[in-house]
Amino acid sequence: MRRFFKILAWVVGILATLIAAAVIYILLIFDPNKYKAEIAAAVHNATGRELNIQGELKLSFFPWLGVETRSLTLSNPPDFGQAPFAKLDSAAIKVKLLPLLKKDVEIDTVTLDGLYLQLIRTTTGENNWDDLSRQGDKGTPATTGAGKATAPLLTAFAIDGIQVRDAAIIWDDRQSQVHYALKKLSLRTGPFSLAAPIALKLETDFTSDAPALSAHLGLSTEASYGFDTRQVRLKGVQLTARVHGAELGVQETTLALSGDALLKLAEQQYQFTDLKLLTSLQGEQLPGKRIEATLNANIGADLHQGTLSIKPFNLEAWNIKVNGAVHGNGLLDTPRFSGNLTIPSFNARELLGHFSKEPLDTADPQALSAASAGVEFTASPTNAELTKLEVTLDQTRISGSAALQDFSHPAYRFQLAVNDIDADRYLPPAAAAGAEPATP
Repeated sequence: MRRFFKILAWVVGILATLIAAAVIYILLIFDPNKYKAEIAAAVHNATGRELNIQGELKLSFFPWLGVETRSLTLSNPPDFGQAPFAKLDSAAIKVKLLPLLKKDVEIDTVTLDGLYLQLIRTTTGENNWDDLSRQGDKGTPATTGAGKATAPLLTAFAIDGIQVRDAAIIWDDRQSQVHYALKKLSLRTGPFSLAAPIALKLETDFTSDAPALSAHLGLSTEASYGFDTRQVRLKGVQLTARVHGAELGVQETTLALSGDALLKLAEQQYQFTDLKLLTSLQGEQLPGKRIEATLNANIGADLHQGTLSIKPFNLEAWNIKVNGAVHGNGLLDTPRFSGNLTIPSFNARELLGHFSKEPLDTADPQALSAASAGVEFTASPTNAELTKLEVTLDQTRISGSAALQDFSHPAYRFQLAVNDIDADRYLPPAAAAGAEPATP
């Protein structure tokens, strides 16, 4: 028996040596660049497109099975011009060889440098990727049950990360006459597998010609996807945008959004929790040349049922706070909304001071120091109604209801009650004794 194991060890050693020698021979002798024409021909036969590999192809076999390429272009379909559909400066992907024998996929960091992708829609509604999507439909995975995708055939799947640098994606919609562009796009992810969430960070510059604006966008979050439940979970979302555009009417708009999201794709249910939106507007024509606002909310939408819920809803700007809730029904056919908004007591004199260069001067210096409001409302695409309205200004209380029917041919209805008002408090102060009267 001892001699048997000794012979077996020799056999295994000889086989390992032969395998290693074969790998070395392949690496030294095999040149994948000799097969560029065959690769391009295979792509042309499958898609009808021209693939041009100008750079050098590099292969590795052990312990990583990988490929690297440089300077690659893929043509557009006929009738879409001579410009390429896609370009790539360089790309690299490596898969660990031995785990593949157990149906385990372990991939090194996937890198894409200088990716350029131009998406075009013609005036007749044809897209320059329709032919590729038709090819992709032939390989659509089978489904089971109520349209659910079958479980992955892999026993394990892991990627060290994805890194995209200096990419550009162009959307040229000639039918709607709009042009959008993402440039200087960078994407970096952390390691991820089938079950674990993935951390990602994205930055890009965005330009649009309708409306004419430019922006710098940033996004970071931790995302996970449930293959069995078809649910996307986003944790710790941080989205920032710095926007410039003459059509916005301000010099710069800055947005910062944070929160969590749960997207139930199969059920068409979307939940956004602990949302916080910070908005800053800068412009010479703005009160104080700057406006800042903060919005906090939880949002739930069910497109299958056509419902929307925003609760709670908290908005703060200048010295005003607005609290409330909004509910919607029939979102996909005839939207109808209802809700309530409350504005706790605030100093109206201080608020008006933001809009006036001159200090507000009234006969009673305490006038406009206390204001509050509360409303209950309903709204549709054609009508709006304040079913309950309560406004308090100093000692005056206004209550009642109001309605606007048929936006195309407006008809107004008011029913208001005022308990007490002293208009003299809000008039300019009387001229001081001995002062010269104002010249008319």
